Formats: sequence, structure tokens, C-alpha cells
Amino acid sequence: MEYNIYAVWDFISLLKTLQNNLTCSSVPCFHKGSADTRHLINEIAVGKESYVDLEGKRKSHFELYLDAVKQFAADISKIKLFITALIKDSDFNAAFVHSQTPKEASEFIDFTFKIISSNKAYLSNE
Repeated sequence: MEYNIYAVWDFISLLKTLQNNLTCSSVPCFHKGSADTRHLINEIAVGKESYVDLEGKRKSHFELYLDAVKQFAADISKIKLFITALIKDSDFNAAFVHSQTPKEASEFIDFTFKIISSNKAYLSNE
């Protein structure tokens, strides 16, 4: 669970990239691609960002997963340090070092963000 929390966070970053690249999430609004694709991506994003927990509070999938990790008494300090460091200066390598992110998690995130930074839509058969 302590490693998987990075994948949960990572997935939302990938999803937001798809939302930015394949739907209209900018101003002024210029619709992109097919309405079916936009609907699918936006529907997934709404689902991942607005679950309702057992107390009736809206939370993202990531926030729910953090709650679950805490219930199992697993350590969430590294993911929290990672996100805090990343917010501070947007330097992934520094955030990995500062938070002592597990090697497997940092490699997973590096791979995803290479895809994200490629700026490819990944809709064609390239």
C-alpha cells in the first residue's frame, strides 16, 4: 500500500494530461476530438475526483486511498513529503530524494511523466 499510493497519485496526473490534451480544459474553450472521447475522459475524471466516503464527505480517489493506508497503519509520510516537495519547486528528482521515495515508485513515476512530457495524444497508430 505504501508503494501503490504513488501509482494512485500518478494515475490522476496521467488522467489530467489526457483531459488537457483530449478535451477542452482551457480558456478560451476550443473543443478537441470527438464528443465521445471527451465524455469518457471527463466522466473518469469526475469519478476519480469526487467519491463519497463513509461519512458522506467528497474526496478524490487519492484522498480515499490515503485514508485506507492510514487505517492499515502504513506509513504515508514519504508520499506526503514527496508531494510537498514537488509543490514547492516542481523538481521530481529533488522530491524523490527529499522524501526517500522507494526506487520502484520513482521509476514508475518517471516513466509516466516521460509519457506526459512527450505531449503525444496517443490516439494514432504511431
